[in-house]
Amino acid sequence: MTIKRGLAGAKPKLFCNWLFDILGLMPDDEFNDLFPGTGAVTRAWEYWHMNQQIQRNQQQAIGV
Repeated sequence: MTIKRGLAGAKPKLFCNWLFDILGLMPDDEFNDLFPGTGAVTRAWEYWHMNQQIQRNQQQAIGV
């Protein structure tokens, strides 16, 4: 699956989110993109990571 970013193999954000979820990644995990290419996976990780932290903070605020 590729997206038109000028580099074969660029991954869409939804694919990256799915991958992060099935790998069981946690907001405290460290992520190193060994093949940065377009940077799409790194940007997806940053977005996913930020959203996970927000969700965790919200859950802590309501006592879940």
